[in-house]
Amino acid sequence: MDFNAKKESSKKAVTPFVDTPTKIITIATGEWPPYIGKELANKGCLAKILIDIYESQGHKVKFFFMPWRRAYVDSKMGKYDATAYWFDSRDRRVDFIFPKNNISVEQSYFYYLKNKKIDWKDFSDLAGKKVILNHGYTYNDKFIDALKKYKIQTQIVSNEMQNFKMLTLDRGDFTIISEKTADVYLKKLDQNMRRNIVKDHKPAITSLGYLLISKLSGRGEKLAEVFNKGYEQVLSNNQYKDNYIKNCSAL
Repeated sequence: MDFNAKKESSKKAVTPFVDTPTKIITIATGEWPPYIGKELANKGCLAKILIDIYESQGHKVKFFFMPWRRAYVDSKMGKYDATAYWFDSRDRRVDFIFPKNNISVEQSYFYYLKNKKIDWKDFSDLAGKKVILNHGYTYNDKFIDALKKYKIQTQIVSNEMQNFKMLTLDRGDFTIISEKTADVYLKKLDQNMRRNIVKDHKPAITSLGYLLISKLSGRGEKLAEVFNKGYEQVLSNNQYKDNYIKNCSAL
């Protein structure tokens, strides 16, 4: 190949990406540090993998931050292409298109005060107690069923800081929250309050996190297909995959 041919080939290789409505993926989301958040670097490590997956297929991602419940409902109705990210559940499988692969595996633990230790082997041991839960969050079907079956009382709060503050105010016996997210908020507490809160020794729930793609956006199946191809391409890079697992989440 002569010099002019190389020059022409180079020009073709750097054809600029043109933003068009069909090339921009809109994702509604909420705050869930360190995984996703408006003020985090790259909008969080989990947001970054979504960007990388779609950009590998020639698409760009635009995030819209809002309360979790609104993100879910608006995306379900087709206002946004997708919402990220949510744990798997029966209802969500009805409401949304799920890609083939999850983008996180998270362990949630019970947290309680030192003087209110909870000894449990299964959810039946929580009968009669009161748990602090978060509005709009996902708890697996087994746990939700246990709340009803064993008459476990609930106190609903709207943000993660309240989980721990309500504990210290004796408004509940325990709370449940993802380990890495709990670490973020515990660090924000007064040192004396933080020392008084204990993480249980075993995970209560292990959840798989997914991008949920709207069935009503008009291109849901296509975007799921693009995601699946991008996921395979991006995660085939072993170094990328190892860094993601080390610094963000298991897969």
